Amino acid sequence: MKQINSSYLNHCYFIMSHKKIDTVKKLSNFLNIEKEILSELSKNDYIIIERNNSSTDILNNVLTVEKIEIPKKSGGFRVVYSPSSDNLTNCLKVLNSKLRKIYVPSSCVHGYIKGRGIKTNASEHLGKQYILKVDIENYFEKITKERIIKSLNNLGFQNEISSLIAKITTHNNVLVQGFHTSPTLANIIFHELDLIFSKFTNASYTRYADDLYFSSKEEIDILSKVEEQLLKFGFTINKSKIKLMKRGQKQYVTGLTVFDNKKPRISKNKKKEIRQQMHYINRYGYKGHIMHEFGISNEEYLNNDEIKENVDYKIHELKTKIKGWLLFINSIEPEFSKKYITLK
Repeated sequence: MKQINSSYLNHCYFIMSHKKIDTVKKLSNFLNIEKEILSELSKNDYIIIERNNSSTDILNNVLTVEKIEIPKKSGGFRVVYSPSSDNLTNCLKVLNSKLRKIYVPSSCVHGYIKGRGIKTNASEHLGKQYILKVDIENYFEKITKERIIKSLNNLGFQNEISSLIAKITTHNNVLVQGFHTSPTLANIIFHELDLIFSKFTNASYTRYADDLYFSSKEEIDILSKVEEQLLKFGFTINKSKIKLMKRGQKQYVTGLTVFDNKKPRISKNKKKEIRQQMHYINRYGYKGHIMHEFGISNEEYLNNDEIKENVDYKIHELKTKIKGWLLFINSIEPEFSKKYITLK
């Protein structure tokens, strides 16, 4: 008699169990949170404050959320929101963990999925003649409370519970960018579109968050079809970010080059930048490199506390940046990072 994997049985039981949740009390048990706190969160009356607000009473309120502005390379700011209370943070973390166990992503989805990432996403488009990149405009803002409820119902949650979850995970009727649950919910909502795009003939399709990639060995003319399907689900294309990359030109997928049939690679420009930084660090050391770059003498460093503090901060900042670079490169092209990975 064929044995059934115990983890598979546990998964099936877990999926069945979430379908039986029909009260706030059962949902609070499911999320391991007190019923009273869950009821408070479900009011969906979040208090939005600017970052570094010092009022302890406001910060400790279960409904308080910090607004954070992150500078964009292209100018302006990207606004994200971060829960201030441990209760809201823990609730969102547990809910996200539960949703990830229930939601089974399509093989074309690579963003925010365990075991997948920018490398697996790029690997699907190696050596193709044509690559079309489509960016969705205001991705999270287009995901409404009603859309979340419908998608959770499709996952098996009862309507009242889907509505409760939608209230906790939205603000001003849309998905909150920065909440732990948002990437997973966005993937769940996009699932139907993923299946549609995967069936497009003569094209390989992948998605990483709000970036869609289509590739083929033949010329592809599917943009109008993609836009038509997106509009049906309430999404629009960011026209300024559409890219059709042809073989022989630069082809990038999630920031990696895909010019050959073997594997995705770090771009030549990024490698050149890293080599240059490493050259100066090996030659002058971190401190010497920073002082040389900013034209600071050793005497100024030793005799001016403000300059010394700024230089020391820049050293720490550069070390953190280099470490991040090397960890990233090691995950994509370990053979390139080997010569630098031991640099302290």
